[in-house]
Amino acid sequence: MAFITIAGQNQIAKKQGDNETLNIAQFVLANVPDLGDEPATRIESIPTAENVVDQLDVTKSGYVSTNQVVYSLVMGSNIGNYQFNWVGLVDGEGVLIAVTYVPLTQKTKNDGAVAGNTFTRNFLISYTGIQQTTAITVPAETWQIDFSARLSGIDERERLSNLDIYGHEGFLGDGWKVTGSAGTYNVAAGIGYVGGVRVKNDSAKEVTTATFPNEIWLNVSLQGDISDMAAVGEFVIDVGPFADYTDSNGIAHYLTKIADLNAAGAVTEARPASSVEKTSQDVSDNKAALVTANLMINTLKLQLSNNFSKMITSEPAYQMDAGALKIAADLGVAINGDFYQFDEGTGLVLPGSMSLGTDYAIYATPDGLVVSANFTVPDGYTALTSRRIGGFHHQNGEINEYSIYDLRYKPGVRDPRGMVRSPLGIWGDIYLLNTSPDLLGTSAYNATIADGSSPPKIPTIWGGDGSAQYDDFSQYTASRVLAAFGKRLPDSHEFEQLAFGSTAGYTVGSDPVTTKFDASAKSMIGCEQVSGHMWQWGSERWDRGNGSSGYAWYAGDTNGEGQIHTAGSAGVGASLFGGSWVGSGDAGSRASGWGNEPWSSLSHIGARGVCDHFESC
Repeated sequence: MAFITIAGQNQIAKKQGDNETLNIAQFVLANVPDLGDEPATRIESIPTAENVVDQLDVTKSGYVSTNQVVYSLVMGSNIGNYQFNWVGLVDGEGVLIAVTYVPLTQKTKNDGAVAGNTFTRNFLISYTGIQQTTAITVPAETWQIDFSARLSGIDERERLSNLDIYGHEGFLGDGWKVTGSAGTYNVAAGIGYVGGVRVKNDSAKEVTTATFPNEIWLNVSLQGDISDMAAVGEFVIDVGPFADYTDSNGIAHYLTKIADLNAAGAVTEARPASSVEKTSQDVSDNKAALVTANLMINTLKLQLSNNFSKMITSEPAYQMDAGALKIAADLGVAINGDFYQFDEGTGLVLPGSMSLGTDYAIYATPDGLVVSANFTVPDGYTALTSRRIGGFHHQNGEINEYSIYDLRYKPGVRDPRGMVRSPLGIWGDIYLLNTSPDLLGTSAYNATIADGSSPPKIPTIWGGDGSAQYDDFSQYTASRVLAAFGKRLPDSHEFEQLAFGSTAGYTVGSDPVTTKFDASAKSMIGCEQVSGHMWQWGSERWDRGNGSSGYAWYAGDTNGEGQIHTAGSAGVGASLFGGSWVGSGDAGSRASGWGNEPWSSLSHIGARGVCDHFESC
């Protein structure tokens, strides 16, 4: 799954702050031994030179919206030979912006008569204002491809083109010619076209029968799956006539008679003469066209062979419909190299009983889609027979529709659990930050709320040992804890949208202690205790001085990470949102406090994490 690196996030923010253009210039391909899982911290660097196998300029870029841009790399058959399992996007200053880990992929180039393969790699980057930052003016919709429709269309256009040239049947030279007598017959090697399908007999085949008079027919069909399609030729020894038909599996069969056998077993040629006599140049041109068409087919099929594809964009693959969770559009999912189709409108079978405040995973299996609270594998399946392709949060007796996600539509963090998407486009934690985020994640039901009286445990990434706690819960501490999980504090505009729908003026009246359900303090999208329970740290900090006088170095409580040059001990302000149980009548989605400093730590101040949206083609 592609992710924006911490360095990339900082570079985008810097370019936006300096009003400069971000120039994403190259794809870097590498083969990294023992690659493992993508880092939850999003801290990544370009592999060493010995592992980098290629660096290629971006082929095309386009925008999907003001907050989404796509970069594409087309690797033709002149590029290779190497393998790669790591793909990165680098800007013109050499900063690694985004990365994805992929299955080990073989890239080959043309070798004489043996054609190399062709790949296309797409990166969709979601970040507020990214179109303006990258100065991309070409809409992505003008060149992106609906792969599944293209696959079917290419196969059918090739068949119809052959039908126009050869008619319903046509054979080159002696291809599929029947000779012999007295019950034993030989069918010559060669090429024929039946119903527009090119079918090749690689070597002479023997056919026998003891029934006379009789007929020998050729039954041709295209069979296979999403990774490959091949022509199949079968013999029918019986007296016709036989018409073309479609079998119970939806496979079209095209038939033609190739020999008559009289009462004595003698053969009479029955192959129809081709309606077009092809010159050598015509044949050569047709072969070149077929090679091009087959190359396109193989390229597109390769992209889908280990893919998750859905027929909709900008919304999750699953939706609530009259209280039932259903597939919103046709899905194609690869599981351990096999491809499975799941139809639009199919309902997902939910567990008999579902726990409150619990996240559930959606798995694709050969038996259908399975819902499970186990985020490793569902009961009765293994990692080879299942694939996690989405999930949702079961809140206070119902599925929160704003929490539904899939592999291509999700929070831009490694762990998407316990989050909801706001109309603003960002994702927010459903629950307040708790004291054990390494164990429970940053958003968990019925967990002790992190605040000035109950500081959180130090995350492992910042040197925590599973028990050591911070000394306070300042804005500094809240921001540091959330960063360990790829999240951040919301600004005032973001919080206002997350909290919309909570009851203005309502306060719970006492310290809530734990994360819980409270309908009066719940937002439209399902963020719990969003107002009237705990003030929640915002991301803003600002200078309270006049900018010119009264400034000195102040040893604020920065946990020993430097001093602050400020106009007095209260010279830096920090934002608070939502209102707490301490106040009366002032809580709400637009409630805010601007009288605290970033080193403040109080029992009625908590925090809630947010992150950007991730979406890929």
